Amino acid sequence: MPWLSASSAFAADAGGTFAAYVSAALPGGYGLYIASLAPLLLYGIYRTFLSDDRTASAVHILVKDEKTCEDLKTQLAGSSAANLKGDFATLASQYSTCPSKAKGGSLGTFQPGQMVPAFNDIVFNEEVGKVHGPIKTDFGYHLILIENRTNHKTGEKEE
Repeated sequence: MPWLSASSAFAADAGGTFAAYVSAALPGGYGLYIASLAPLLLYGIYRTFLSDDRTASAVHILVKDEKTCEDLKTQLAGSSAANLKGDFATLASQYSTCPSKAKGGSLGTFQPGQMVPAFNDIVFNEEVGKVHGPIKTDFGYHLILIENRTNHKTGEKEE
């Protein structure tokens, strides 16, 4: 039974005092089973109240120097809103030094904290659908196009 291992861990505490307390509180030996559910309860509280359920999708162009980054941003400034994503992908595949250039600079979907702080701050706080940068990180200089951002708790999606 899956709860047996958690129950034996509780019973192995100093002299089995926790197990004795829980067993006395609930007749029929169900105390240890209920006590083994505590981690699930704590995880539920974490997911409901403490976790950050936002995600974002972004594409980027990574280059070594700020001048190149500025030049690419100037080129993208001439793109219409309808063509921006395609133009960005084309420039990413030509100029980016990141392996994501094979996918047009796409980084896929990610949560807060999965990227370096400077990158993370832009993606989760700035305007969606606009080119941001140059952003300096230890990797180089980035241009970032935020494709969408979703708050899964509220169902709100920015595109």
